[in-house]
Amino acid sequence: MVQIFISYCHADDAYRAELEAHLSMLKKNKHVTSWTDRCIVGGEDWSKEISTKLEQAHIILLLISVDFLKSDYCYEVEAKRALERHKAGDSVIIPIVLRHCDWKESPFGRIQGYPKNAHPIKAWSDKDEAWLNVIDGIKDSISKFRDTLVIAEVENEVFPNCDSPLKEEFSDWLDDTEVEIAHHRADSVGLRDIFVYPDIKILGGDATKVSKCIESSDNNLFTGFHLIFGSEQAGKTSLAKQLFCDVLKQGLNPVLFNGERIKTSEIDKLLKPVLNNQYADLSVEAYKALPNKVLIIDDYACTTVNLKYQNILLKLLKDEFTAVIVLAIDAFQYVASDIDEFDNFLTYELLPFGNVKREELVHKWVELGNTEEISEQELYKGIDSLVIHIDSFVRKNIVPSKPIYLLAILQTYQSFMPHGLDLTSNGHCYQYLIYRSLEQAKINPSEIDTYLEPVPKSPILFSPQNQAGAKSRICAA
Repeated sequence: MVQIFISYCHADDAYRAELEAHLSMLKKNKHVTSWTDRCIVGGEDWSKEISTKLEQAHIILLLISVDFLKSDYCYEVEAKRALERHKAGDSVIIPIVLRHCDWKESPFGRIQGYPKNAHPIKAWSDKDEAWLNVIDGIKDSISKFRDTLVIAEVENEVFPNCDSPLKEEFSDWLDDTEVEIAHHRADSVGLRDIFVYPDIKILGGDATKVSKCIESSDNNLFTGFHLIFGSEQAGKTSLAKQLFCDVLKQGLNPVLFNGERIKTSEIDKLLKPVLNNQYADLSVEAYKALPNKVLIIDDYACTTVNLKYQNILLKLLKDEFTAVIVLAIDAFQYVASDIDEFDNFLTYELLPFGNVKREELVHKWVELGNTEEISEQELYKGIDSLVIHIDSFVRKNIVPSKPIYLLAILQTYQSFMPHGLDLTSNGHCYQYLIYRSLEQAKINPSEIDTYLEPVPKSPILFSPQNQAGAKSRICAA
């Protein structure tokens, strides 16, 4: 995905907002992400944050006006560094002329500006037409970057600063859904095939105001310290895997811990086995010498280190890493409040899938194995049908709106379901997964019933205890 950095003077904030509105389709279609200084969270080092994002950008948009040219920071710092990266071929500058000014005399005056003929946005009778011309110019730059970006994605298992690729076993694990998923058009389904970024709600702040939600793909997670809470089966591990891949694609240097393996506060002892498991020929010393290190910790609540040494560990991690992303079960909130070092972490809650996210998951499911050949009519007919089917379960609280349950429903729609689709509980989702696991274990369909306990036709079937039992049988199978 192409990263766009927007450099502008605050006097032109209204133009900045218009630009971001016109970038919305490129963002929704996952072609670009954009960043401005408005993304900086209170308490962060704004100068360091701007510098980091500028260095990561593929395309740098300069919003040109007389105020931009007279701004010491915009002109002398951001534009100067942008021009250096442009000349080195590390990024592309696109000047966007907002208002009439003498910008042609600037060091970037020879670079093609937009809109057409560098005619200022303000001077157009139809501003939407002007912005559309700008977007077309940005698309041209994206297409020029395409080959480079494809190569980068193919080679995304290599650090930009050393020659250490991911180990094959770890790379396979990153794409492992860790539950059996069957699709009629795909021999195997990987996490990247069906992953949808969940929304996360920012916790804390003014309780009288509406809580702000962001998408978990937000690049702001890649700097600073973040603590994400989520309920059971909300997709925390899948998110941790995807964040690892995203961090790697950004040219940063990630490492992924699991909380149950954290048994000491000594970073070197923690890093050695993890690096050995994840990377080829990368020592602790070599990794620590790298810049822009990002640590992701999944299942943090499983650590056996006591609170005193958790404080010591977290302090050391914050000194060592550019970003630390911690994922934990929601009940851990009550423990985290007793750990002082978490006070400086931004906290979030992993949300269930809403309408938009459910539709995005269904979209991926319908396209799977047929992306290039499926017609638009067939695609949206399939999406509409499955969305209605899923919503009938979610809105009646038959199943929670979490990825594992939604995927189970999608599979039942195209696979054998012993008791039909008229479900009254999420118990059938577990039952379906049991049947799938037994089939994968090569159990003859005629013998499946002998492996299952008799199921009483009563509400007891759907008690938490019996659901837990179903989960254990899935694991056993």
